Amino acid sequence: MVRFRPTREFAKEANQLFLEQRRRVLRLLPYAKIKHIGSTAISGALTKGDLDIFVIVPRSRFKGSIARLRRIYKVNQLKNWTKSFASFKDDSSFGLKFGLQLVSDVKKYDFLIHVNLFKKNPRLLRQYNELKQKYHGKRMRDYRKAKEQFLTKLVKHNTS
Repeated sequence: MVRFRPTREFAKEANQLFLEQRRRVLRLLPYAKIKHIGSTAISGALTKGDLDIFVIVPRSRFKGSIARLRRIYKVNQLKNWTKSFASFKDDSSFGLKFGLQLVSDVKKYDFLIHVNLFKKNPRLLRQYNELKQKYHGKRMRDYRKAKEQFLTKLVKHNTS
C-alpha cells in the first residue's frame, strides 16, 4: 500500500541525504550530473517520504557507471533496465528510503525530471497531489502506472 504525507515533514532530512549521496556518487562518477528529482524536492508536494535522484552520464561511461554504483547500492527494478537506464536503491542505510535512476539518454527519460514544472505551476502541483490522494492506501503498482502516465503526458505537453 502506498501512503503519502506532506513534503515539509521530510524536506530537511531529504535535502541533507541528497547532498551526502551526491558527494558519494561524484566520488565514483566525477563526470556525472546529479539532480534531486523526487517529490521531496518540491515544496507543497505530497510524498511517500523517500529520496530520488537522477544521475546522468555519457553513453560511453554507462556500463562502467553501473558497475561502480553496484558497489554501494542495491539493484532496483531490474526488469525496467535498458541500454540507457538503470536503477538502484537503499531502503535501510539511511533515515529515508533512497532511489537512484542512472541514465545516458536524458531525452528518453525526461519525464523523470518534473520538479521545475511543479515548482513553477501550482495548478500542476495541485493536480499531481490530487492523483496521489486518489491512490493513497492503494496498491503501489497502480499508483506507479498512473503516475508514469501523468508525468509522460505532462512533459509531452510542456515540451511541444
